[in-house]
Amino acid sequence: MRAARARGCELIVYTECALSAFFAHWWIEEEAELDAWYEREMPGPATQPLFDEAARLGIGFHLGYAELAVEGGTKHRYNSSVLVGPDGRVIGKYRKIHLPGHVEHRPGNPFQNLEKRYFEVGDLGFPAWRAFGASSGCASATTGAGRRLIACWPCKAPSSSCSATIRRRTFPSTPRSTA
Repeated sequence: MRAARARGCELIVYTECALSAFFAHWWIEEEAELDAWYEREMPGPATQPLFDEAARLGIGFHLGYAELAVEGGTKHRYNSSVLVGPDGRVIGKYRKIHLPGHVEHRPGNPFQNLEKRYFEVGDLGFPAWRAFGASSGCASATTGAGRRLIACWPCKAPSSSCSATIRRRTFPSTPRSTA
């Protein structure tokens, strides 16, 4: 973050589930082991220093993480991201809607993609916020010229990038855990 800011960067886009290994590639049966991969609050005690440093440097960031939310007494798991302003405050949150992969264990596969097992479909839609000098949304940020950077996976789930493109000029970014 410091090196990026020193080079004039105003926004860092971290990958999906940036705070951990991408555990959706592993079959996990124990609930306590699974829950250990999730953040219960954002920012939380472990991530607050990142937010504080962003505010100190005056740099924004997009951070993907595994979210464990208890809502109405029910546990929910989401593949989430937050857009954070240069003041270190959360501008908005997105919960991934398009979950690739499968639910069942496939022992013959060289790796698993168990997003559908470990995450629920996001329930926040495709929100938009005023940030970074223009309109931004879907866990995205914009350039000062009013162009929009969408932090999603448009090659597998084009609806978010297509709907944003129809509304305004966009530049999709893919901060994902797979290449």
